Amino acid sequence: MNAESPIDALVEAAVREAWRLTLPDAPPDARTTWAEAGGDSLAALHLALRLEAGLGRTVPLELITTETTVPALATRLSTRKQAPRCHGFPVFLVPGHLGDSASWAPIRQAVGSTVAFETAAMPDLESATAGLEDLEWTAQRVAEDIMQRQPSGGLVLAGYSFGACVAHETARQLAAAGRHVARLVLLDPWIPEPAGAGARPVLDAARKAWRLLIRQRQKPAEYLQWLGFVLLFHLGAREAARRLLRAPGRRLEPLSQLRRRIHFLGQVRVKALLNWRPQPVRSPVLLAISDQHAEQRMAIWLALCPDHELVRLRGGHGDVFTPEAVNQLLPPLRAAFGPARVTSRSHSGQGRGP
Repeated sequence: MNAESPIDALVEAAVREAWRLTLPDAPPDARTTWAEAGGDSLAALHLALRLEAGLGRTVPLELITTETTVPALATRLSTRKQAPRCHGFPVFLVPGHLGDSASWAPIRQAVGSTVAFETAAMPDLESATAGLEDLEWTAQRVAEDIMQRQPSGGLVLAGYSFGACVAHETARQLAAAGRHVARLVLLDPWIPEPAGAGARPVLDAARKAWRLLIRQRQKPAEYLQWLGFVLLFHLGAREAARRLLRAPGRRLEPLSQLRRRIHFLGQVRVKALLNWRPQPVRSPVLLAISDQHAEQRMAIWLALCPDHELVRLRGGHGDVFTPEAVNQLLPPLRAAFGPARVTSRSHSGQGRGP
């Protein structure tokens, strides 16, 4: 990190102060890691929220790991380094629904040090609701971030679930702009089915809020705030709900803030998927589909990825990063991240294929 840079100095000061407030018994220094200081997942949430308040922007939770130090975190928050390269191509992970790039840790460890990953920046609560509900707009922001950090040369994109859908659209836009997308890795991409005509989101949300009050014994004032937020969202005032989440000076418990953030981002991103009209990509694609996917959805993705290598994963959508699934994915992943071009073929532990 450049200590002479005023931006770096301000960011490092903010990190030190947030660290000190979060872990008062472990004063920040340059060498102590988050784990050594006694930080856990709940403390990481407190640290991220304090940094967001101090810096005025979203701080992804996956930046705070057991090995995080104050200088390392300050560097990640204040610089945009050129992405590392893997066999001549940088590998960009496109975060999913809740910034789930940390879920890739088992795959990153299994693939080994020959592959270096970089997380692409995904629009978050700072962006207007209309943009967050538009998957093409979201992918355009991701593509701009990637092109700024890697202005030339080939690219590898990878994503899981919602992130896989954004990665697909981002790859299409990058190719249209003349960039070479050497590989596209899609792990169990998701296209939701429209809600039924009998869906009652406001009533369902009120019932959920009532169960939350009874089970977790929330304070009445906090419960009313939660209910007001849910009603704003489901009555169509989603931008007002987003601004409520971003309002300065709000005093919410970190877990309450996290629940509202999850609820908001989950709903707007489902809407983005429902509004999306995907088009095929010409890049070679490693497409992994779990057994949970209906055959109809798999057929949709095969059509969207004509130059594909298909892997049928045993288990459900949430089992993609289990040791069994990672072992099944390793051979095609190593090929996808290597120099050889992927051709259309199928891998399946149960002998199934298109």
